[in-house]
Amino acid sequence: MQRWTRLETSAYVLLIALAALFMAVVTHDAWRMIGRAWTGFPVMENLLVGVGGIQRERVEPLDLVRAVNGQVVTSSRQLQKEVERHPPGTRMRYLLVRSGSLVEEDALSREMTLGTFKHYVIQYLAGGILVLALGALVALLRPSGPSTRLFVVFCLTTVVVNVGYWDLSGTHRFTKLFFVAWTFLPGILVHLALVFPERTSLARRWPRSVWVPYAASAALWLWLQVPMSRGSSLSTGRRRSSSCSSVWRRPRAPAPRRSCASVRACCWPASASGTWRLSSEPPWRSCSTRRSPSSTSCGS
Repeated sequence: MQRWTRLETSAYVLLIALAALFMAVVTHDAWRMIGRAWTGFPVMENLLVGVGGIQRERVEPLDLVRAVNGQVVTSSRQLQKEVERHPPGTRMRYLLVRSGSLVEEDALSREMTLGTFKHYVIQYLAGGILVLALGALVALLRPSGPSTRLFVVFCLTTVVVNVGYWDLSGTHRFTKLFFVAWTFLPGILVHLALVFPERTSLARRWPRSVWVPYAASAALWLWLQVPMSRGSSLSTGRRRSSSCSSVWRRPRAPAPRRSCASVRACCWPASASGTWRLSSEPPWRSCSTRRSPSSTSCGS
C-alpha cells in the first residue's frame, strides 16, 4: 500500500512539473511575440476560431478559416506565418465558412505589445499558477484516493485551458493539447459535481454514470475534428453544376486554363444573390474554361 502511495505521489510530482514547464514555455513564447503581428483573434489547430477571449471585430466564434488575402491555409501555423508577412495593423481579408456558407470578412491584424503580455500574465498565467498550486497542495496533504486524483486532473486540465488559450493567439505550439483539454473539461466538471465533496444519490445508484460526461466530451472532440461536414453538404436533389475559384471571388471574365493544383476552393452559387456554398464533392482532378461569362468549371 505504501509503495502504491509513493508511486502515486511521484506521478503527481511529474505531472505538476510538466504543467509548470508548459506554463513556462507558453510564457516564453508570449514574451517573444512582443512586436510581432497576429490575427487579433484565437485560432485552433483545425482553423476554427476560438470561443471567448480577446474582443474580435467581425470574425465570429467557430468560424472556419479557409483562406487569407487569397492564400489558402491548411493549418493555424500557416495562417500565423501569412499574417506575420504583413506589418501589424494591416487589414486582412479572410474567407470563412459560417453556417455552411462562404463569407468574406476584413479584420485588422494586431501587434503583440508589452501591455498585451501583461494582460496575459494577469488574466491567464496568474490563474493557472493559483490553480496548479491548489492542486499541488491537495496532492501533498492527501496523496491517495479517487477524489484527489480527480481534483488533480481537474487542476491540470484547467491550467492547460487557461494558459494554453493564449497559445492560440501566437505560436500554436500546444493547440492539439489545448483542444483535448478544452473539450474534456466540461466532463471533468460534471464528474467533480457528482462525487465531490461526497457522492450524490445519482452517483451512488449508478456508479458508472460519472463516465457519461466523458463520452459526450469525446463525441464533441470527434465532431470538432471534422468541421467541414457541418452545414457544408449540398442538396443531392439539385444538379451539381459546380464552379470553382482559385481564391473565392467569381471571375468577371473567362479565366485562363490552369492546373487544379492552384484551385483549392470549389464552390457553387446557392442562390441568385450570389451566396456561395462549399462543395462536398471529392477533390477535383481537372479544370476547363467555359466561353460563357461564368467562372472556370471543375470536372472529375
